[in-house]
Amino acid sequence: MWPFVENLSAELVKQNYEVHILDHEQHILVNYNKNSSQQLIKFLPSIVPYTRSFYRLFLLKQIDKKYKHIFSKLTGKYDVTFILYHFDKLNKYANLISKTSNRLVISYAGSDFLNVSDSIKEENRQLLDEAHTIAFNNPYMKEDFIKHYDNYREKIKITGFGLSNLSIIAKLKKQESLFKTKTLLSIPTNKIVISVGYTGDERHRHLDFFKLIKDVPKIIKDRLFFIMPMTYINSDTYIKRVSQEAEKQSLSYKIFDKRLSDNDICRIRLATDIAIHIASMDQSSASMLEHIFSGNVVIAGNWLPYKFWDDLGIYSHRIKEDNLLDTLLFVLNNLDEERTKSQQNEKIISNSYSWEARIKKWVDVL
Repeated sequence: MWPFVENLSAELVKQNYEVHILDHEQHILVNYNKNSSQQLIKFLPSIVPYTRSFYRLFLLKQIDKKYKHIFSKLTGKYDVTFILYHFDKLNKYANLISKTSNRLVISYAGSDFLNVSDSIKEENRQLLDEAHTIAFNNPYMKEDFIKHYDNYREKIKITGFGLSNLSIIAKLKKQESLFKTKTLLSIPTNKIVISVGYTGDERHRHLDFFKLIKDVPKIIKDRLFFIMPMTYINSDTYIKRVSQEAEKQSLSYKIFDKRLSDNDICRIRLATDIAIHIASMDQSSASMLEHIFSGNVVIAGNWLPYKFWDDLGIYSHRIKEDNLLDTLLFVLNNLDEERTKSQQNEKIISNSYSWEARIKKWVDVL
């Protein structure tokens, strides 16, 4: 189960709603209030091992039959049906899904709109036509959506998910000294810590960043320690290339490529002094908002859709690529002042992205 699904469910239960979660990949229906589950389909073979076309066709027909059975079984059972990621394979069951409740709400995560083909976007109209509300994390995703689907404008609401890690960050900040936090992560306590990106995705452009700083004097580089969280969307080949480039420049660094606990993810935010994000594309990143909440000095590409940071009054450096090095050197030379300015961001993020603030928006669409 995706963390944000569980988090939203927990918050709705606090508001006295009964929440059931249908995992249509595993064919399990979870009663979140009672912490119980029901296997809706006892056996569904995988089509992957089978290469004979006639048998694959048979299995696909069986899968289709099972999905129709699931949604038919849930007809009229609920007040509201949430779809928390628009999988295109759900489109053919749009009519059945719409009959499971009185209201259908589709919430877009980002990649389910941004990373699909135009043909899939057109196919998605089958389910969008049935929706009463279409929800987005931020207004900029909404604007991109309207460019393609202007006729759904009246259905759109901005909800967004709260950031559960904010409470963990606040708790760790009170319980642990910065020295202890860094020590637990095996990060030097006597260096300025710079976090680069937040996944192992090549689009986070770690190699491009290192090329941009290759001419920084050694006396400055020796003061720095680079951390690269790569526990998500990574490949051994890419991690090796990033490591080789860091070694080539004689940088002090650490790559986090193994699964981390929520506490350790939050410790990375707290251990960071400067967070740099120059990915080729992104949406409203929870990771970057956690860095901002933690008081990091943030440097991010101005091509990323982060105008809402400015709208909220968040202090950060949104830069053109050719200004990155100058901006980084400026921050390093004025780090105490930059940290002080960045501290104001904690309250802004808490007021906008805590679950206490966000759950009200979700209740409004029920």
